[in-house]
Amino acid sequence: ELAGQLVASRVVLNGILHRTEHITLRPPKCFNCFRLGHIARYCDHPPACGNCAGPHYTEECACPHTSAPCTDLSLCPHITLKCATPGCAAPHRATDHSCPALRRDSPLT
Repeated sequence: ELAGQLVASRVVLNGILHRTEHITLRPPKCFNCFRLGHIARYCDHPPACGNCAGPHYTEECACPHTSAPCTDLSLCPHITLKCATPGCAAPHRATDHSCPALRRDSPLT
C-alpha cells in the first residue's frame, strides 16, 4: 500500500523533489535455453536457438537457403522464426520484448 502511495506521488531526498514511477521487474531470461529464472552462466539445460527454437546455440543458426545463404540472420527471410521461450512458440525471436510469455504471470522455469 505504501509503495502504491509513493508511486502516485513524489518524494523529497536531500531537499530535492523527485518524481516516482512504477516499474515492473521481469525475471531473468537465460540466453542458452531461453527459460525464465536463471542466466546462461548457470544453465544446465541443452541449448535452444533464439531464432528458430532448434536444438543448437543461436550463434550456430544458419540460413537454410543453400545457393545463396544470408549473412545477416536478423534480415534472413528463409528462417522460420519460432520463440524458444517455454509457453510461447509464437513466430518471433526469443529475444523479442513483446513476447506474450513475458507479459503474463508465468512461474519461473
